[in-house]
Amino acid sequence: MADYWKLTCIFICFRPFSLSWWGWISALGMSLGCVLSVKWVGLFAVALAGTYTLEDLWDMLGDIQMPKKTYLGHFLARAVCLIGIPASIYMVSFAVHFHILSNSGPGDAMMGSLFQAKLNGSSFKDHPLEIAFGSNITLKNFGYGGGLLHSHPSIYPEGSKQQQVTAYSFRDSNNNWIIRQPRDIFGGVVTAEEGITLVKDGDIVRLAHVMSGRNLHSHPINAPISSKNWEVSAYGTEEIGDLQDNWKIEVVKDISGLESDTIKALTTRFRLRHIHLDCVLASRGVVLPQWGFKQQEVVCDRKSSPSDPHTMWNVEEHHNDACIV
Repeated sequence: MADYWKLTCIFICFRPFSLSWWGWISALGMSLGCVLSVKWVGLFAVALAGTYTLEDLWDMLGDIQMPKKTYLGHFLARAVCLIGIPASIYMVSFAVHFHILSNSGPGDAMMGSLFQAKLNGSSFKDHPLEIAFGSNITLKNFGYGGGLLHSHPSIYPEGSKQQQVTAYSFRDSNNNWIIRQPRDIFGGVVTAEEGITLVKDGDIVRLAHVMSGRNLHSHPINAPISSKNWEVSAYGTEEIGDLQDNWKIEVVKDISGLESDTIKALTTRFRLRHIHLDCVLASRGVVLPQWGFKQQEVVCDRKSSPSDPHTMWNVEEHHNDACIV
């Protein structure tokens, strides 16, 4: 209500376009910018001010005695002071925030991979660029608020009751996966070629969880929360598994500008399509119950849009002693 009476004082108590009028309307704009910069709940204050402003402009529009030039002045004054000033303060506050907090820290994983790579002290620049079979990697979901592909020893309480696969927003040893050769039709492992084999667009791979040794797996069992999609689990070992451990890499975009079909750390966005079910690995920020430690659900999406960022992934951390940085 304080904002309401402040607006009433501005628009009624002061003569329009006087020095006091400009001072108060500018101060209101700065207040709105500050409250919005502190916390998004400040949008309620912005909405209150905006609603009253629109009502005031609507009343003036019906005043046939007001010259159109004067009405235009009122409109522009409010646009500059109540939109331009708050927006500028909001953007400047974030610019200052990122300028001051320019070092790498424990909360980096909540930000995009390329943003993290620009922070002082980030180790990403020291990682090999091109991904190869045998690489130890972490996978970051490209959707807003997307986490890192993760697994841990706990099992799903229903469904397959296999090891859980989730998306986690913090760095953890359980985020690490190794790119392996795929399974053949008999469940064995396809023989690897000698030397370094780079991973390319269209390659079929198997992702083995480093800590547990189990493979990224999907099957025709409904996901625990998003039941219209298939469950994703960690299953088997290096010796035990089947074709449902295989995923096809589909490159969406490589922002590096390099003309190559190889998968590159940080810059290549790709989808992982399940060979057997023809669904794609996805995470949409759906939070699992306490049995999933409130981490994000990972599913195999049966009807995804090609432009859906929640089905896109990129390699974030990459370790492979055989590859060149």
